[in-house]
Amino acid sequence: MNNPHRSNPTHARYAFHNDKQTPGIIGAFFKACFYLVCSIVLLTVYGCSSPSLPTRSVDIDDQSTTFQHEQISPARDYSEEINARPLVVIMPAINEAVRLNANTTQAIPPSLGIEGILSAKSANNLALARSIAERTRIDDMDPVSFGRYSREYLDILNRTEQHQDILSWVEGNKVSNRLQLFAQADATQIRTIIAESHEAEGNFWPAAKIRYELAADSSRSRSARKNSLRPDHQNLLWRDLLQLSIKEIRQRQSETRSSGLARWLELASIVRDPALSLDQQTVKLKQWQFDMQSNRQGFAIQAPRELGLIPALQQESWQHVVALLPLSGKLASAGKAIQDGMLASQLQSSSSAMRLSFIDSNSRSTSQLINEAHAQGADLIVGPLEKQKLRELAGIRAPVPVLALNYLENTIMPANVAQFGLATEDEARDLASTLSASGAKRILLLNTSRDWASRAARSFSAHWQDDDKVLIQKTLPSEQQYNEVIQNAFAIDQSTQRKAGLQSLFGKRLEFQTRRRQDIDAVVVFANARQLATIKPLLAYHYAGDVPVLTASQINGGQTRAELRDLNGTVFKDAPFLLEKSTLKKQTKDRYQGRTQLQRLFAMGMDAYLLSKRLPLLMGIEQGPIEGATGQLQLNEQRFERSMDTALIAGSRILKKSDAAIIAEIKDNLD
Repeated sequence: MNNPHRSNPTHARYAFHNDKQTPGIIGAFFKACFYLVCSIVLLTVYGCSSPSLPTRSVDIDDQSTTFQHEQISPARDYSEEINARPLVVIMPAINEAVRLNANTTQAIPPSLGIEGILSAKSANNLALARSIAERTRIDDMDPVSFGRYSREYLDILNRTEQHQDILSWVEGNKVSNRLQLFAQADATQIRTIIAESHEAEGNFWPAAKIRYELAADSSRSRSARKNSLRPDHQNLLWRDLLQLSIKEIRQRQSETRSSGLARWLELASIVRDPALSLDQQTVKLKQWQFDMQSNRQGFAIQAPRELGLIPALQQESWQHVVALLPLSGKLASAGKAIQDGMLASQLQSSSSAMRLSFIDSNSRSTSQLINEAHAQGADLIVGPLEKQKLRELAGIRAPVPVLALNYLENTIMPANVAQFGLATEDEARDLASTLSASGAKRILLLNTSRDWASRAARSFSAHWQDDDKVLIQKTLPSEQQYNEVIQNAFAIDQSTQRKAGLQSLFGKRLEFQTRRRQDIDAVVVFANARQLATIKPLLAYHYAGDVPVLTASQINGGQTRAELRDLNGTVFKDAPFLLEKSTLKKQTKDRYQGRTQLQRLFAMGMDAYLLSKRLPLLMGIEQGPIEGATGQLQLNEQRFERSMDTALIAGSRILKKSDAAIIAEIKDNLD
């Protein structure tokens, strides 16, 4: 990903020189004289010039001083004490400090270092600014100086999206414990950067706590000064809370000591609770608003504007759902599995007032099916499942909202249609996310020519696009050629050729250990279980048995332990329902005779019922992911995307693992 803030190569002349070669006495004398004369001349010219050059520190202060923190006594912003000089003036002094302290990592004095950072940033040379920052002494900085230094250094890392480095540095230097000692604007900007880094890393609860504090500060200072560039921390707080599961929201409610933040969590709980009907949500929302008006705590909390849609939606009638499913013909087993899942979910629902009806979609056009569902009084339609009927749906304006049970790529659907299905593209995106979080950079992607495998490979490739990432993709032809493809991918043939060349050169037989290329961090395979059972031993044979192997749910087909033996060490993604141990899962396994694809469709039916209860709300109000039987479901541009659970095959068993545990294992392997 190209970063517009990356340093300009033309600034390379300002880079440091580690003077490892000690100059002679005469050379050092003339060099010092040269620096002195240049500095005097430039300072004279600069001091006599008309208005001073604009610096980055002024821009930052203008934006950030709009925040006021009541708990911090008034302090001058450190930028008032710094008039950062141009790089051409300040770099000789910085280079001289580095030369004189060549054996010291932090060689630059604090005030000179901060000034140099500001000068480099004003010249848009972030690489130089970071280099200066990391060579500046921080151990003996006074609190206000350290606050300004922290702000500028973290801003550099934030602009280059080094979020893990930010969080590690903040923790290692105990920055959060020292915020009250910093200038107000510096403390506010630092907290904002920390919140952004937590959000980028998926740590939404720590981010929400910081956003709440920033929103409270912003609310208290709003009458003093307004600035349209100020971050909307209250809105960002709400977005963070929506990313929490209902279980975590309730846990945080019981733990938090802040009454104001507890009120926000209560609101998030009302919106995120899948067990609540629209009627129940409306009642609870009105009660929450009444409580807030009579008892304002912390700061004036106002419910997000879009929540005003809930009462309006509640006035509509969402009592009858009609599902269009293939209950006869070649897709009958799939349609009936989805039907079973919807009925099972209805039986488990605490509010079963919603009525379900089913229409056989086999051998009928989509327009006929929509008309019949409407004639039956449907408030919402689920289906169709078949892609051809979905193409027909794209040209129809249905009279009620529709939850289609499949996906169409590159097709604009009517505004009242949402698409939900078991797309393998979601699994590929999920695998890319896991590998990216692990720090892996170079991936070998192997896929068969089957349609699902090709689509998964394209999806993975699309989500593995970054400047520092490399993807080596190989399509697997017939199984007889697997060995050749893997051998070439790991450059085993080149190692063998080197051996033959050396033996020819020396004219004797040599002891030689064949080596594979060492830069492959992980192997992603899109193939079925039988094909992967052939690929895994070949990887071990070609000295790649220690490279992590990740794949999709197609390898989980209800195999016996003996059949899983050749898949040991494989990580894969699958629907939570397929990885859990429950009575319902056991019943479906017996009902469908171990056919895991039908079990996935059963889970899809459960989620179709869950989503149909809330579809008007989901399409009208931004919400976080919903915990479903097929995964974490997030509506994105009329399409529900799934994030699935992670499993590892070990000891010829399928073990459910947290994504964090798998990420940690891959990191250890990279180290």
